[in-house]
Amino acid sequence: MQEESILKAIELNGVAIDANEQAFSWGRRAAVSLEQVEKVALPAKPIVVQMPLNLETLIRRRVAFLTEYQNAAYAKRYENLVARVRDAEAGIGAGDALGKAVAKYLFKLMAYKDEYEVARLYTNGDFEKRLNDSFEGDFKVTYNLAPPLLARRDAQGHLVKARYGSWMKAAFKVLAEFKGLRGTPLDPFGHSAERKMERGLVRDYESLVTEMLCRSASAASATSRTAMLSRWQRSAIACCSNSATVPASAWRLDDKRTAGIRADVDG
Repeated sequence: MQEESILKAIELNGVAIDANEQAFSWGRRAAVSLEQVEKVALPAKPIVVQMPLNLETLIRRRVAFLTEYQNAAYAKRYENLVARVRDAEAGIGAGDALGKAVAKYLFKLMAYKDEYEVARLYTNGDFEKRLNDSFEGDFKVTYNLAPPLLARRDAQGHLVKARYGSWMKAAFKVLAEFKGLRGTPLDPFGHSAERKMERGLVRDYESLVTEMLCRSASAASATSRTAMLSRWQRSAIACCSNSATVPASAWRLDDKRTAGIRADVDG
């Protein structure tokens, strides 16, 4: 078959024309010299060094995220507690290790992935942009979900995912607008054992950190306060690390797109 015929067929098919033409061209070159093609197509990857973020940058990024996640008051609740830890450390020249630990793990607990967050991440524009950057032509989006109020359960009681069509995008937009119900008596998803546990973990962690601060403030000497803060840094990390056994949200996604969308916040 002649090259012109293949290119014409690609054009008539009308799906990802540029990508298919490039694939055909690269395929012909690979047939002649695969080694040369690999050198061009797979260049040496640059080494990317991610510098550690200072505490103020960590706080600023997470406050911005939690404002979008819920609202300014929710973000302020986070900011106030982390700021108290930061100020306690600064007062005795103890660095910022505990502040960074609390900034990281309190955020992880407060930004738990629920139905409203899934809806927000699918409709805030980032997901759609990534789709358009990755695919050309007409394509169809389906969602594999297990919404707790709708999904059936298997013999072991686990929620079973089902495929939902592109109409879910409109449903996600509506659901995202109701994120203000999160954690209130009117939250239809908030009465499950998992959601209650997630909110309870946040309260428990806040209580732990507040207790640390109160005990540190009442310590007799700066040396005692420094020793306490050093010990409690490990406690703050361990407290949240233990929550790794918490089951993931029942509203799971087959792919990891939402995790990728949030990855830059968690640096």
